[in-house]
Order: sequence, then C-alpha cells, then structure tokens
Amino acid sequence: MAPDANGRRRDVKGQKRLVAAIVATLLLLLGGFGLLILDGQSAATRALDERFLTRATLTAGFTRDYVYDVAARERARAEQLLSGPEVDQATFEQVVRSFGFQAAVLLDEGGEVLHVWPRQPDLIGRDLAKEQPHLNAAIHGSVAISELVPSSGPGFSFTAIATPYGGPAGRRVLSGAFSLSETPLAAYFSNLVSLGGGESYLVDNSGNLLTSEYGARELPPELGSPRDGIAHISSGGERLTVATVAVDGAPWRVVLTVPSAEWYGTAAGFRWAPWALLAALAMAGVLVLMLVMGLGRARVEAAMAARTDALTGLPNRRAIDEVLARGAAHAARHGDPLSVLMIDLDHFKSINDRHGHVVGDAVLREAADVLRGVGRDEDVAGRWGGEEFLVVLQGIGIEGAITAAERLRAAIAAIAVDDGRAPVRVTASIGVAQLAEGGDPEALLRGADKALYRAKANGRNAVEVAGSVGRTSADRSTSLVASSVLSAP
Repeated sequence: MAPDANGRRRDVKGQKRLVAAIVATLLLLLGGFGLLILDGQSAATRALDERFLTRATLTAGFTRDYVYDVAARERARAEQLLSGPEVDQATFEQVVRSFGFQAAVLLDEGGEVLHVWPRQPDLIGRDLAKEQPHLNAAIHGSVAISELVPSSGPGFSFTAIATPYGGPAGRRVLSGAFSLSETPLAAYFSNLVSLGGGESYLVDNSGNLLTSEYGARELPPELGSPRDGIAHISSGGERLTVATVAVDGAPWRVVLTVPSAEWYGTAAGFRWAPWALLAALAMAGVLVLMLVMGLGRARVEAAMAARTDALTGLPNRRAIDEVLARGAAHAARHGDPLSVLMIDLDHFKSINDRHGHVVGDAVLREAADVLRGVGRDEDVAGRWGGEEFLVVLQGIGIEGAITAAERLRAAIAAIAVDDGRAPVRVTASIGVAQLAEGGDPEALLRGADKALYRAKANGRNAVEVAGSVGRTSADRSTSLVASSVLSAP
C-alpha cells in the first residue's frame, strides 16, 4: 500500500518554480552587468557601486530566506511534536537536536518557560519574554530574530530564532539558539567576495559580529556603526569601498568591503577586472542556487514530516483524511466503489503494561509494515491514532474489502516481536464499510467505527462489516470470526 504522494509533488513543483525564478534573475543580473561594462568608464564606476550594493542586497535576501526557512521548519516540527497539552522533556530535546540548536526554550502563551535545554531547572516557570525582546515579539505572534545575546546557559553567546505556533494547548513559542558561524551561511560568506583584500561580515544592529569571511570575532573598528548603502573609508592606509544592506525582518546587516583601487580598476583602464568580477558574481550565484535548492529540499521534507506519523512512517491522520476526502469525491464523480478498513490492535494497552513501550512501539511498526506490504499500490494505509489504523480502498466494493480485511487480520496475527524472553504476539479487530451512493466520508467512518466495535465486542481477532453507508441507511453486519479466514488471492 503506497503512501499519498500528492503533497510531495506539489512541494517539488513549487521548488522547481523557485529555482527557475532564481536562475532567470541571476542570468538577468549577469547580462545587465556585462552591458554596463561597455557603457564607458564613468558609467562603469556608477555601475560597480550598484552591483556591489546589489550583491549585498542579494546576500541580505538569501540570509532572510535562510532564517525564515529555519523558522518554518521549526514551526512545522513544533506543531507536529510540541503542541499537545503536555510536552515531555525527551520529545523537546529530540526536536532541539534535530535542528542542531546549542540552546533552546519552549514558552507558553504567557511567556513562561515550559522546557529549557541545556537543562536548567531554575528557569522553569520564569517569564523570559519580559527579559528578551525577540521572545516578547514571538509571544505576540511574530517570528522574531535576536541580536547577539548572552545565552541563559553557560559558555557562549548566540543568535536565536523564536517561532510562535498554535495547537490544542494554545499559542506557544519555540526559540532555538545557535552560532551562525556553524551554519551554511558561514560557508556562503566565506566565498562571497573573491576579490583580493575583500571581506564580508554579518553584524547585528548594535555592531556585534555574527559571522564573517575569515571567522573574525569582532567587526574592524574602522567600519564603526554600519550604515546602509555605499560608503568609502580608509583602513591601514588603503581605501575601501563598503556596501551595507539591512536584512529584512531581522536586526542584522550585511557588510561587504573591497579595496577601491581593485574594484574601480576598469575606470582606470584595467579592462579585465570587470569580467573577473562577473565570473565571481556567477560563482556566488551558483552557490546561492545550490543553497536554495538544499533549503527547498528541506522544506519538502518538513512538509512531508507534517503529514507523516513519526513512529510508523505511515501517513498521519491529517494526511489520511485528505486521501479519504479525495477518494469520496472521485467515487461521487465516476461511480466507483470506495471502502475503508478501520483496524484496532487488540489488548494493546496490556502489551505496553506487560512488556514496556519499547516493545509496544515495535509492535506498531511491525503492524505498519504489514499494512505497507499487503495490498495494492493504489491502496493507502495510515495511522489513525494510538493503536488504530485506517486503510482506504479506492475502486473496491464490500466483498473485496472483506477479503482485504481478512488478509490483513491474518498477517497481523502472524506478527511476533521478541522482548528478550518470548515472542510477543498481537491480533487485530477490523471494521469494514463501503460508501454508498450519496454518502459522505463522515458517515463512512462512523459505519466502519461501529463495525469495529462489534468486532471487539464479539471476541476480537475478527472482521465485522457495516452495510452500505449513506446519510440515512441503517447498518447491517456480518460476523466473520477468526476461524473463517478467507484465502488470499
């Protein structure tokens, strides 16, 4: 049974459009720069200033895209794993480690700390939103980026991304702290200005250095407080051209410097320097494109993670709901049958109680493998919740659904998980229902759920069938006990 792939196709298509737009933009910039070289030395001087500032602007835009992509993945992961009424420390730390954060906090809607990593029990319940502006902004619903601030944990300073998200327990904020020098941005900055003597810096609005081309720990004093635009300064007896651009949505600035004599070599009659710079810009553009493609893949993976059950790898309830809705619409348009199997693992709580949750999780994964391995490619199986699974059978009527249910029931009964002492076995109760003409997915699910409860009431390890499911049709059931297993085709 294949998982639903429509979401991935949409995300991949969006990524391709983004890459095409970036390539088109880069080609336009390169072509425009080449034409400016031919305009003459006076025009070239002005164009070089504009190109240098454009490079800083592109870098600022890429920096913003990178940070907000991290925030989007942070939100998706938090909504998936950290939105329940209670969040355990292990799950919180799992999310933190998946992003490589060096420190992190989880706040409730009032700004009080629910969890902190590295662990500091004395911070639990403390209102950090009053102490740090970026956390306060996130509590009020905005993704917020910090300047360079000292960590609540010992040993380092950091930059943080605070991301608000919603859930059953209300708004929460996940804030992850990291050093930008250990991110892909550092690699990008290390290749940004290839001209000899050129340097690149990312600083906050207070002039603190976040990352740089050579890993410097502070901004050179000659640059002072960076101001947006093109400037000219003297440093060490050399004239420098400086381009500074603010990063939209973050309290940061990109600062690029280059020796003016080399930068304006074309205006002085050095004819090859502009072409070297054009090649350098092309190389920087290729690097930007590679990084954006990597971020696009990460976005696709994050979108898939939001639709996939983390334990079993099957589509989660949200995804299987979408599959069912599309299947019902298809059945209504084309008159094809649509059936569902609602599956519940019998006495699963006793397995957890007697053998532990590690064995219980192994049983769930084995059951998921059975659902993936038994059935047609067009059938879609997902985890409905807890120990319940749902299988959507497009184009299958009630008799075919019964056969599929019995095949699954027998395959699940064959599961044996080793707990170190003896094999742990499990059985399943299955409710079968077919969508009738004029029916809807909710009625179909209700019919399957009622049939499932009859299977459990009749001794479990059984299949029960609901009648054709419409808005008003009555249920009919056929008890199919374990001894009446139908032969698999």
